[in-house]
Amino acid sequence: MSPLDVQYRLMSCHITPFEESRNTSMRKLGDLIVQAVQNTHADAHNHFKIEVSNLFELSKASERLRFFPFAEGLHNKFLLWHAVSVTSLASVLREGVKLPPFECNDVTFRYGKGIYFTDCASRAVT
Repeated sequence: MSPLDVQYRLMSCHITPFEESRNTSMRKLGDLIVQAVQNTHADAHNHFKIEVSNLFELSKASERLRFFPFAEGLHNKFLLWHAVSVTSLASVLREGVKLPPFECNDVTFRYGKGIYFTDCASRAVT
């Protein structure tokens, strides 16, 4: 088994490209996400452009089990953005989004220690 395959299995996360999805609702969701990126690009961030090159469906059994009890009763769903560096992506896929450790220096966080989401795609990447 290749080292890449070993790392993929350690994440316990199934990753599927959207274009392979034969499910019409998933393709519509992909179109919705691309449109949302374009529609939530703030004027203050006009010095750069965000282009969606690939979309992936992530499936993680532990997350599905955690979300399942709430799935029926949630009617106020919002699309929120959270930026993750390429170097942190595998960790986030494996362990989820976590608060920074207490020992972490506050200076490295723009708004202090915390997990931040935004409704503006361009704000998430700045």
